[in-house]
Amino acid sequence: LNLDPIKAKLMHDKKWSTEQLNLAEKWYKRFLFINLTYPEIIIVPTSAIDIFWHYHILDTRKYADDCQNIFGTFFHHFPYFGMRGEDDANNHACAVSKTRELFSLHFSETFNELTGMIFNDCNGEVICTGDKNGIIPLSTLSPLQIDVAITH
Repeated sequence: LNLDPIKAKLMHDKKWSTEQLNLAEKWYKRFLFINLTYPEIIIVPTSAIDIFWHYHILDTRKYADDCQNIFGTFFHHFPYFGMRGEDDANNHACAVSKTRELFSLHFSETFNELTGMIFNDCNGEVICTGDKNGIIPLSTLSPLQIDVAITH
């Protein structure tokens, strides 16, 4: 999964450093992997992951092609989760907890790596969110799908 064009656009627009770009790319690929592995679970991205995702979506042809290659279908973004009342906010909080658990389970680390690194979004903060539970054997995934999980 070549995300270099997205990184170039982020560097231009957001003035992210190479370190920030590489870190955001790593966690975005992990986000895609977790979504691929757990399609029935809502995965909540951090602010940095969400910004990276938005920039990927902006390249509509590439995003559609990448989604087809990874998921076999278009991977939709729903930006209103947690904003539609108290029940929705509670469901969002549960999804955040689940997302954190899954990232920890699969990658043996949490979003702490993103905490403290400032990404130039609307408020200059990184919002740490999400994790879940469950494992899928990598042997069941295609090489492209595995590439999403391999983040160096």
